Amino acid sequence: MMDNNYFLGIDLGTTNSVLSYINVKDDGEIRANIVDVPRISDTGSQTSDKMLPSVVYYKKDRDGSFQPLVGDFAKAQYGKRQGFIIKSVKSSMGKDSVSDMNVDLPDQKPEDVSARILNQLVQGAKKKLMLDKIPDDVVITVPASFDGDQCKATLDAAEKAGIHAYGSNGKPKNILLYEPKAVLYDIVNSQMNGEIPSSILDVSTPKTVLVYDIGGGTLDVSLHEISQGEKGELLNIKDLAISRYSQIGGDNFDALIATHLCDEFLESTQGMFNVTEQARKEIMATCLKKAESLKIDMNTAYGIKADRGEVLPDDYEGSISEINLYNGCPFERYVTKAELLDFIRPLMGEGLTMDSAKKLQSLNASQVDNIIYPILDVMAKAQAKCGHEVPIDYVVLNGGMSKFFPVVERLERFFGHKLITLNDPDMSVAKGAAIYHYYLHKYNITSHFDEIGDADTVRTTSKDVTEKASVENNESRKAGQLIASSPTRERANVSMGHIQNDTLNLEVRGGNVYPIVPAGTPLPFKSEPLHVLMLPKDCDVIRLPLYYGSGHTTNWPNRKIAERRLRFQQTYPADTPISIQVAVDEFGIISIRTWITDAETELGTVTMVRGQDERDIRNVGRKKAVLPTGTQGMRLNFRAECNELARLVYQRNGVRRQKNGKADSEISRHIRNIGNRMALATNPEDAGADINEALSRYNNMQTYPAILMGVGAKLYKAWPKGEQMEFHRYCRNIVQSIVKNARYCRILDFHMQAINALAAIGAEEDVPLMVELLKGGNKSASPCAAVALAKMKADATPVIRAFLETDETDIQKLDSYAWAIGKLCSREVGTYHNQYLMEDCAKRCFRYLNSPRLRNYNIKSTLLYTIGELCDSRDVIAQPLSISCNRLAKQSLLDFEDEISYTDAEAICSRKLDLAKAMIDGLALAEDDDAQLLALRQRFDD
Repeated sequence: MMDNNYFLGIDLGTTNSVLSYINVKDDGEIRANIVDVPRISDTGSQTSDKMLPSVVYYKKDRDGSFQPLVGDFAKAQYGKRQGFIIKSVKSSMGKDSVSDMNVDLPDQKPEDVSARILNQLVQGAKKKLMLDKIPDDVVITVPASFDGDQCKATLDAAEKAGIHAYGSNGKPKNILLYEPKAVLYDIVNSQMNGEIPSSILDVSTPKTVLVYDIGGGTLDVSLHEISQGEKGELLNIKDLAISRYSQIGGDNFDALIATHLCDEFLESTQGMFNVTEQARKEIMATCLKKAESLKIDMNTAYGIKADRGEVLPDDYEGSISEINLYNGCPFERYVTKAELLDFIRPLMGEGLTMDSAKKLQSLNASQVDNIIYPILDVMAKAQAKCGHEVPIDYVVLNGGMSKFFPVVERLERFFGHKLITLNDPDMSVAKGAAIYHYYLHKYNITSHFDEIGDADTVRTTSKDVTEKASVENNESRKAGQLIASSPTRERANVSMGHIQNDTLNLEVRGGNVYPIVPAGTPLPFKSEPLHVLMLPKDCDVIRLPLYYGSGHTTNWPNRKIAERRLRFQQTYPADTPISIQVAVDEFGIISIRTWITDAETELGTVTMVRGQDERDIRNVGRKKAVLPTGTQGMRLNFRAECNELARLVYQRNGVRRQKNGKADSEISRHIRNIGNRMALATNPEDAGADINEALSRYNNMQTYPAILMGVGAKLYKAWPKGEQMEFHRYCRNIVQSIVKNARYCRILDFHMQAINALAAIGAEEDVPLMVELLKGGNKSASPCAAVALAKMKADATPVIRAFLETDETDIQKLDSYAWAIGKLCSREVGTYHNQYLMEDCAKRCFRYLNSPRLRNYNIKSTLLYTIGELCDSRDVIAQPLSISCNRLAKQSLLDFEDEISYTDAEAICSRKLDLAKAMIDGLALAEDDDAQLLALRQRFDD
C-alpha cells in the first residue's frame, strides 16, 4: 500500500466539492474512484457521500468559540443564521473579504473558508482510505479563467488546510490544474479503460475541442487543440482561447426563480408584517431552497419523459408548498414548465448565434451575462489568434448544471448537433485531477516535486510507481492512451503554461487603448520595450490604467481592470517620452517597468493582478457587518470626498432656508451616497488623517461632523494608532459635553453620532462615561447610551436599574433599555450573573407587557425578546431563573396572547411570542425561531 498518497484530486466547487483517488491495476489500467467524504447530515447524524456541499456553518459553542461545520448540516442551516453560514465562497476567491460574513468569526477571508472545505475533504481521505496521516500532496482544480489573485487564494487555502502548496523558497508548487483539462483527462482515460467507446473523442490526430463547464457558480468555456502526445508525455493539450471569468451557474438560475417566488409571496402577504431588509433576506433564503428543489424536480420529470422518448409538455406543473414560509404565512404555488423557462430566459442568450461571434464588438453590455456569450468570446479570440475561423470538432459539456435540460437544449440549438455529455459530470473534474496527479508521480515531473526532494526519495508512492513502470519494460500503451512511457527519458516534459484569456490594453490619450498582450498569448510573457507614452504636462506622476477587451477605446466592450499611479523622484517637463515594458507571469501578476526613454532613467516598477473587474475591481477590503448595505466599495481620495461633502452640506443649508423641498431631497441623496461611498472604501487606512482634519476645520458646523463621525466609526479600526486617538478624543469631548449639560443640552444627530462612535470604538475607559450619560436621564441621550453599553458588552446593572426606574409610558427609553438588557443578559451567552436583579427586571417586563397603559406593540415585541432572553430555560442554559419566575413568565405570555388574539397586534407580535414561549419552555428552537433570535440580537448592530 502506498504511503500516505493515493494520487488525490479535488474539485473545489462553488456548490459541491468532490475528492477522487486512483487505483492502479496489475495490467496498468488506471481507475479513478470517488471518496465518500464523512460529514454531519442535515439531521445532525454522521453520514458519508460523494459530493460535499461547499458550505461552512460557524457554530458558536458555549465558551464563545466557533466550530466550523462543513457539508449537509451547514447547507440545511442556510438562511437561518445570517452571517454565520457561508456558501458559494469560490465566487469570492481573490477578494479581501466574504460578503455577509459576521465580523466576529475566526475566518474572514475567502481562502480561510475554502481551507475548511479542503480540510474536510483531506480528513475524509485519511479516514476512508485508512491513511496514517492527513494527505498533503493533492492536485486541486480551478476554472481556466481564474486570475492570479484567485489562483493564489486557492493555494493559500490549500496551505491552510495542511496541503503542501508552497516550497521552502516560498514559491508556489504546481498543484493547480485547470478544470477543462481535468475533464479531458477523465474522458480519454475512460476510453482507455473501455468505460466509454473510443470513438467518442478520437485524439489519434489533432482535434479542436471546446469544453463547456457550467457548475453552481461559474461558467468556464475554453477551446483546445488536443492530440496524443509523444512517447513519455502527458496528453498534449494546447490552449487556443479561454473565456473571461463568468460567475454564471446554478446559483443564478436559482436566484431568478427565487426572485419571482419572493415577489409573489410578498405581494400575497402585503400588510401582514413589516418587510425589513432582514425579513426580505430570510424570505429570499427560503425561496432559494424552494427554487433549487423546483429546478431539480422539473429536471427529473423531463428526464423520465425523455427516457421514454416523450416530451415534457409546457403545462407540466411542479409544486411549491410551505406551511410557514415567513411570519406564520403559508405559500403554495404551482409552476409550469413554460413559466420556469420564462423565469430563466434572461440567462439563455436568446438571439445569439454562431454568426454573432463575427460581430462581437456590436453587442452591448446587456448581452454578456448569459450562457452563450462566453462561447462567442472564445470563438472570436481563437479566430484572432489563428487568423481564420477555427472549426470545432467536439463540444464537451460538463458541470452540475450541464444536466439541466434548458441548458442542454439551448446549447444543442446553438451548435446544431449533439454534445459529448458525461455519465456523471459532477465527478469528472475530480477524477481527471486524480488521473493527472498519478502521471505527475509516475514520471516524477520536476515542476511538481521541485521542493520535495530528489526523484528517488520524493515519496514512497513516486518510487513505487516508477519501479512499476520499469517492470512494465517501458512498453508503450495501446492507441488512444493518455501517456506513453519512454525508454529514453526518465521524466515527462509537461508544459504547464497558460494563455492570456483576454487582450491586455493600456489607456493612452483621447480615450484610446494600446494593446500590450494579445488574447491567447502563452504565459509567462514579457513584452519588448514599448515607446508609446509622453507626459501630458509638467508632473512627477504617471497613471497606468489597464483594460481588457478587443476594442480600440476605453468604452464597451473593453473594461477597466486596474490602475496604478507611479510617482517620480522629480518633476519632468511636458512631452517627455516614457517607455514601458510589461511582464505577465503564469499566475497573471502584471509588472510594468517604466523609464525615461532618452535618458534611460528608471522611474520604477508597479505590479497589479489581471482580471479584477470580473470579481469587482474595487475589491472591498473591509470586514462587512452581518447585515451589509450591499453597496460595493472603491479606492477614494478622502480629502476630496470630505471637501465635496462640506460643499453639499453648505448648499443644502441654503436651500433649506429657501424651503426648497425638492432640491433639499436631491442634495440629501448625494450626501448619503458620499457617506456610504466613504464607509465602504477599499483603502480605509487612508481616511483617518483627512477625516480628523475635516472635523477640526469645520467645528462650527453640526450636520457635517455628524456624517464624518458616522463614517469614522466604521473605518476607525483600520487607522494608525495616532489617528485613532485623535478621533477618539474628538468624540469623547462631545459626549462629555452632553454629560455636563444634560439638563440644558438639546440632543442632535451630532451628539448621537459621537455616542455611536464611542460604542464602535469600544474602549473600556468610555464605559463610565456612558453610564453617567445613562443616569442623566435625557430622553434622547439615555436610550442611546443604553444601546451603546450593550454594544460595548458592559455590565448590565446600570441599564437594569435605569429600566426599573422607568415608567411604562416613557416609550422613548423603554424600547432601548429593554433591548439592551436582553442583549447583555442573554442566558445563552451567560456573561451576567446577578440572578436577583434579572428576576426583578423580568417581573417588571411581565408587568409592562400586560399593562393597558402601554399600547405600543412594537415596544411590547421588544419586551417579548427580553423576557425570552431572561427566562431562557433551554438545555444550553447553566443556571436558569427560579421556577416561580418561570411560572410568572408563562402566565404573562398567556395573558398577552389573549390580549392580541384577533387584533392587528397579532401580526406584529405572534412570532416573537412563539419564540419567547419556546425559550421559556426549554424547547429546542425551530429553524425560523433560531434565525429570528439572531436577528433580534443584531437589531441595533451597524
